[in-house]
Amino acid sequence: ETKEGEGTRRRLFEFYAEIVIEDKPGVKPVPSLANRFPKEDSPEATLPPHVSAFCFPMGVERLLQGCRKGPMRPKTLSLVLTELGGGRFYTTCLYFFEVLFPSSPFSPPSPSPGVVLPTGRVRAFLLMSRYPVFGLMQSCLQELYLMDQASPSFLPSPSVLSDPSQSHYLRSKGRNNVRSRRAEEGRSVQKEVERIVGQVKVPDPSHSVSFSIGAQHLSFTLPNPSDFETCEIALGSVFQQIGVEKALRVVSWLMTEQKVVVVSSQYNMLTLTTETLCQLLFPLRWQHVYIPVLPLDLLDFTQAPTPFLVGVHADCKGPLLSSPHEDVCIVDLDRAELFPSSDARSSSIFPPDLFDPLAARLKKLLVPQLTELDEAFPIAGSSSLSLSGSGSGSGRESPFHP
Repeated sequence: ETKEGEGTRRRLFEFYAEIVIEDKPGVKPVPSLANRFPKEDSPEATLPPHVSAFCFPMGVERLLQGCRKGPMRPKTLSLVLTELGGGRFYTTCLYFFEVLFPSSPFSPPSPSPGVVLPTGRVRAFLLMSRYPVFGLMQSCLQELYLMDQASPSFLPSPSVLSDPSQSHYLRSKGRNNVRSRRAEEGRSVQKEVERIVGQVKVPDPSHSVSFSIGAQHLSFTLPNPSDFETCEIALGSVFQQIGVEKALRVVSWLMTEQKVVVVSSQYNMLTLTTETLCQLLFPLRWQHVYIPVLPLDLLDFTQAPTPFLVGVHADCKGPLLSSPHEDVCIVDLDRAELFPSSDARSSSIFPPDLFDPLAARLKKLLVPQLTELDEAFPIAGSSSLSLSGSGSGSGRESPFHP
């Protein structure tokens, strides 16, 4: 990293990559790197060679089977890839299935005139950063995807044509017109990638950098190194998922260097939760193996003899519980359960005279309304809780935004 005043700063986004899986009859589908920027590695950053294996944790065959059943809506996946030296690449992936016509160079030859073979490919756009800006990267990839689909050289994916939410997003606020104008001006997807990856630099601590991509204007503020570094992680999520007492118990497991497996039916919830747990250790840092989304093919890694913190999809929960894992602690986010629940590792390292006040204060911070239901004039904040259960929501936001 170049020091301030030496002319350049570290890029906010280290890499952009595009991975393609071609679904051809009679050909084994294998992820391949179709595009990347920058084209070459630097002394400060090397594109992880195993990135394609982690972008499809459910397995290539299982992914394609789902795509063949019908149009697949674009999906996002947030990952953390760790280098041998301990450095981390925070990664967001947006992948989708693209139908190809027989005239495409990727299509297999037709066995006879007039016969059309259905074929397609999975495309994945990736952004990688040294900072956990998952929400920011997701916004960038959404714009790149919509620009790509609006390009006259590509047919929009069936999911775009059939998904009302995406059609509305394309039309809202004239964004589709903005993308079309910028395409006419020569600002293709590749040029947008080169611009944001090559030109958006990390600001000074406590300062912000703003930039535009597609039809969006985005910004990033670098936390002060002496402060609690949260970036975009909503720290209250894990407490809301499993409860304050259980969340503190999981933190105890990590502080005593246990083997911890987080289980969820949503991949992004795995990354959100494991990142939250790591940040709750501040000012300490988890130094052991850390894989927020463990691919299905690497499930045997949970038999490792060293401490680890990994995330596993709920479909793999059965094998985890049926195999001998006496020394593994499991956090089931979907059911808000901890395993084991009755041995020495299930107790907290916090003494009771510290644990109870800490839990009470966390509850007051998370849901202040519940601590002041008897007050005529609550002072916890502007929010209020109706005894009838009615209220107004604040809208839907990315879980990675606090």
